[in-house]
Amino acid sequence: MIDYQAWVFWLQVGELVGLALVTVYTYLVARSKANTTAIEGLDRRVDDVEKDQAVLQNRMDSAPTHNDLGLIHDKLNVVANSTSTLAGELKGINRQLGLISDYLLNKGGGK
Repeated sequence: MIDYQAWVFWLQVGELVGLALVTVYTYLVARSKANTTAIEGLDRRVDDVEKDQAVLQNRMDSAPTHNDLGLIHDKLNVVANSTSTLAGELKGINRQLGLISDYLLNKGGGK
């Protein structure tokens, strides 16, 4: 005669093993999806950083170099010296105009 209890036992053991395999598979798939999502997020962030780096590199390439800044500094020094010279000349002219004005008002303007 067939022992149905043994069959039921082995069927339940098979179901338990199958359920355990499905549980492990579900866990691995969920973890894989989470990892894939995280990796995709990191890929987007890396792409953004690379774009930002390219923009900064372009700005850096078009920025004035140390030599360029030296030339600008020299030209500004020339302008500053010229301005100083003009200021001195204007003071001299102002002084001369004051003297002429004093002369005309005090001594020689009237007959």
